[in-house]
Amino acid sequence: MSPKPLQAWLSVRLGPLKPLWNEHCRKRGVNPSEELRQLISKELAAPQMISSKPVSRIDAADRKRLIIYLGEQEWSYAHDLSRIEGYRSLNRFASACVRHRISKGAQLGQSEIDSLADSNYQLAAIGRNLNQLTRDVHRFGEGIAEHRYQVLQNLTTAVKSHMEQVRKLLKANYDRWN
Repeated sequence: MSPKPLQAWLSVRLGPLKPLWNEHCRKRGVNPSEELRQLISKELAAPQMISSKPVSRIDAADRKRLIIYLGEQEWSYAHDLSRIEGYRSLNRFASACVRHRISKGAQLGQSEIDSLADSNYQLAAIGRNLNQLTRDVHRFGEGIAEHRYQVLQNLTTAVKSHMEQVRKLLKANYDRWN
């Protein structure tokens, strides 16, 4: 016999998250069960996306203006948050928030865009070095100079460093929006 809907239970092992969850609930002034019910209700009530494709603008001419009014404290907080998140203006930040909610896609701030541009520049340099090494291997075969192997090791280190930078960037973006 299954439990009545109002008596249904959900049991979750939180492990080390339990004290953090309890503290979160205490600060919000609700018990842990009620907070979980609210989170689940909010998630289930969230509008489902009509399409799984991200919504994108074709060009800048298709934009529409949205005007919102915020209280002084709300505006100040939102403005500070937009700067912290790396957006040049509150308008760009608000647009990114709306776009993220619609598409669930990444919305990068200017510092993140700059980091990715730098990353592509570094990858291009690594690619040029690999092309030179490949050319030398084809030309000289086993007689390739020993210092060229050091270049390969340096490139491996550079690629690993680059991958870590991109991982941190993506994690920061994911943490921002989720």
